[in-house]
Amino acid sequence: MKKYVAAFYEEDKGNYSVFLADYEAATCGDDIEDAREMAKDILSIYIEDEGAREPKDINEVDLAELYTERTGLKLSDRELLKAHKEYIAV
Repeated sequence: MKKYVAAFYEEDKGNYSVFLADYEAATCGDDIEDAREMAKDILSIYIEDEGAREPKDINEVDLAELYTERTGLKLSDRELLKAHKEYIAV
């Protein structure tokens, strides 16, 4: 079982956007638990379609950079405080 880094960004209404650091994948959830389940689902699909990659170390993933890469937008300091990263195992 491998662990992949997922970055979680809390939105204004309590829902979450999620980006996978190792794949060009994004998803969302109504709350943190839903977002985690959605991240596992999309990660499983990408691994099945593209094969398993060597996961990045969680310390190598910069939340602000990943967000900007995927959205073209910058996180404010306030938004960055509500973001976190964690491992998703599949």
